[in-house]
Amino acid sequence: MEIFDHTIKEVLKERLEQLEAYFESDVVFYFGEIHPSLAKGFRDFLEKPLCRKEKPGQIDNLPEYPVSNEEKQQRAEEIAKRLGDNKLWHSHGRMIDVFTLKRVLRLEIEDYSEDMKLRPMIRSYNDLLIEYIRRSNFKIFMHSRNFF
Repeated sequence: MEIFDHTIKEVLKERLEQLEAYFESDVVFYFGEIHPSLAKGFRDFLEKPLCRKEKPGQIDNLPEYPVSNEEKQQRAEEIAKRLGDNKLWHSHGRMIDVFTLKRVLRLEIEDYSEDMKLRPMIRSYNDLLIEYIRRSNFKIFMHSRNFF
């Protein structure tokens, strides 16, 4: 069983690296309730892409106006806080669908379902990781380049 787990971890690491190369960005997969102790890490992770946005007004698809770094940090905190609100999501291990994330959190999410290069990359990573989580009976699980 230990050899099997090691092999799965290596395959997942390779697939994560492929996704990071494709997006030219960090990728984090999180499963389960967001524990309050992890909220700062989520906020920091969310803050990176918001602070990299070049055009003013790209937050929330509002008409363009200058957006300060403080506003970007506040938005990252708001997203992290709402994602961690288990009373809001009632998720407990279930996925939050794209339409809900767009509507409730006002996130801009690209639909990859028609992208024949990206779709199999995401699906193969997600499906293997979900199977590993279920087989291992994890209640909370996080995977990134720095954490497994």
